[in-house]
Amino acid sequence: MIVANLANLRPDRTEINTLYQLINVADNSVAARFELLFRLKFIFGSINIYKARFYVLNILDTYLDPIVAVVITLLISAIDQKWGSTVFFILAFLVAYVRWVRSQRNENVEDAIMRKDKANSMIVEYTELLFPYTGNVFGFEARYTEQHIDDIKRAKIDMYVFTEIDNLEFVFDKSRARLIEDRYTVRAIKIFVARAENEGFFNVARRLIVSGRYNEDFSQAIVKLLYVGRFEPSRLTK
Repeated sequence: MIVANLANLRPDRTEINTLYQLINVADNSVAARFELLFRLKFIFGSINIYKARFYVLNILDTYLDPIVAVVITLLISAIDQKWGSTVFFILAFLVAYVRWVRSQRNENVEDAIMRKDKANSMIVEYTELLFPYTGNVFGFEARYTEQHIDDIKRAKIDMYVFTEIDNLEFVFDKSRARLIEDRYTVRAIKIFVARAENEGFFNVARRLIVSGRYNEDFSQAIVKLLYVGRFEPSRLTK
């Protein structure tokens, strides 16, 4: 049933317009960024809880470090040794947690960049073959027409599109686990939308998200982003 629904799923015009507008302002608006990620289910649960966690973690990341923790502990210990020990363990845990989150986010961004480099290297290696699927990204009008190609070339095209989908799935999973910066998540979304401007990429990706057996939330997000890229408001004339 899920597969059939994905094959026939097409977001309505209002939803496409809304996502398009949010994507355009997400870099400069925290509220728009939250709304975009929430609508696409890159974050889930209560958006208010997510916002609160975001701001608290930012404050801890900015102001809490081992020196501050030691100073606070010494000040409290001078007043009450028992409370000083308790505060020390709490602050030590928070420092360790913030450092862990920071390291995980840095590592995940590096991994995402490496994955993107792999997709870019495929574009360079198979430039002529993949041009109908990537040309619009470079400012060229990539005209796409259905044509017969052999199985080897088809496999290369499918592997490239799978790579782009898998790259976004990696970011999707890390975003839901709160282990990647929201700004980088938006960047990954924008890259995928840019790919979807190409009719060839759009058609192949629609086919592969069904055969790829991705989870339902991610599959629905991909379909929405494909339509945002292919039919953004300037092209919605019907």
